[in-house]
Amino acid sequence: MNHAQKVRICSVLLSLWLACACKQNEAIPANELFLIRQGRDVNMPMGLTFRSDTITVTVCPPNAYCIAPNFVSVSLQVTRGTFNQQLRLFAPTNNYKRIANAIGDSSGLVIDGMSYKIILRDGYYETSSANIPSGAATIQVSRL
Repeated sequence: MNHAQKVRICSVLLSLWLACACKQNEAIPANELFLIRQGRDVNMPMGLTFRSDTITVTVCPPNAYCIAPNFVSVSLQVTRGTFNQQLRLFAPTNNYKRIANAIGDSSGLVIDGMSYKIILRDGYYETSSANIPSGAATIQVSRL
């Protein structure tokens, strides 16, 4: 088996794993959608505060054979009063573009008897005024 065949097999297996790991056709009320940048806080009207510890965006360059698909991973700190929870979310992403209605990783939280669903929708690189790329992610928060 040559290298190209091994790469194709790994890509197929990884794609199958991602397809099985993602729940599709979930009925999720779209309450709050926001953009978060690495190291920044976002305060939600419902009293939740989100801080992104790390945002990693991996993109395979054009004309390259990559084993892993393009993806974004986010490490979030969610707080409300004395509640503090660390979340790690992972989702596929497109080459340098935002994806509308992309399927993403999610996590449920119960805070003071209220249930929330936190969904990583998308991620991409932004370039600052100093030409330094940094990760940004689109997060959806829904009260269940």
